[in-house]
Amino acid sequence: MTQQPQINIVSTCVQDTSEAVFFRLDDLPEAARVAGEARDRFLMHVVGNRTADVVIVARSARPATDVEYLQGQVACDKEVIDWSGHGGNRSADVASFALRNGFVHKERIPRNAAAAVRIWQANIGKSIVATMPRVGRRAQDSGGAGVDFPATGVRLEFIDPTVQAGTGGSALFPTGCLIDELEVPGVGRLKATLSNAGAPTMFIDAAAVGLAGTELLDAIDGNAEAFALLQRIRASGAERMGLIERAGDPAQFPHLPAIVLVAPPAGYLSPHGQGIAAADVDLLVRPIAAGQPRQAMTETAVVATAAAAAIPGTLVSLVAGGRPHVTVRLGHTSGVVCASADARQIGGEWILIKVVVDGRARRMGTSS
Repeated sequence: MTQQPQINIVSTCVQDTSEAVFFRLDDLPEAARVAGEARDRFLMHVVGNRTADVVIVARSARPATDVEYLQGQVACDKEVIDWSGHGGNRSADVASFALRNGFVHKERIPRNAAAAVRIWQANIGKSIVATMPRVGRRAQDSGGAGVDFPATGVRLEFIDPTVQAGTGGSALFPTGCLIDELEVPGVGRLKATLSNAGAPTMFIDAAAVGLAGTELLDAIDGNAEAFALLQRIRASGAERMGLIERAGDPAQFPHLPAIVLVAPPAGYLSPHGQGIAAADVDLLVRPIAAGQPRQAMTETAVVATAAAAAIPGTLVSLVAGGRPHVTVRLGHTSGVVCASADARQIGGEWILIKVVVDGRARRMGTSS
């Protein structure tokens, strides 16, 4: 019996509030470089029996772009990789990975100055510019940025981040309304802002579902009644946004839309005991992405929230003091993240030009 030769796959693991495994596209076997079951089976075999993001990174042939990446979510209990959304905090990590692995030409990497990495996010087909501080040619560890443990601060600029999804096309507000009223089984009418900024996202007032907005992860994830209610709400939002034909089993669309629960500023403690004061935030946010509560805001949730906060009349700006915030401080479970949005009303329609987010990147280790 002839044994198949072993191949060496170099992967980089990044872990903060969730885990991701990074792969260079050129390291993968030929069958795993294109979309399909062979790629998914191979990646799941490498990642193993755990829930994690998988990120495939390659040098880009696009003009004025250094690197591009595709992100998927491995659900070990379902034995599938979901490539439908870009929901993780991975663009900052991709910038760090690209610089460490030679995807950015050396002439574009200044010494002792910030390096701008031009990224193409393949899931949503959008450009992101990540600016990372440097010491020599190494990333500078600047401490916490959005979460309560050390990380490298990265400035993320999302260019024209409104995505095309459902029957709303590429409109920032797919239904044409700043606030929609949903009919939710067991609840009745519920107000929500539905957005296509970053990724399909729906915003709900936490008080409308019996929550304060200061809850930690276990308080939502461990509350079966509240979680089932949020799933029904998400199904109603998906139907209104045209992502599904009717509100059936929400498990059929595990990523979209994400839910962000919003509440007015209040003090709370992070899971690591860090005190967050009400005066340090403009809005409390509790995201539910990929069908699960998240300990930190995903990049796309930050983009969507910043956009909605900048526009008067949305549920987000109303909860955040009844006025728009061009720059907003978002208090999530693990800390505070700051973002700014450039949204303009042109011809009666709101257009999102860009969103700038204070991101962070961590590198856990490399294995082969």
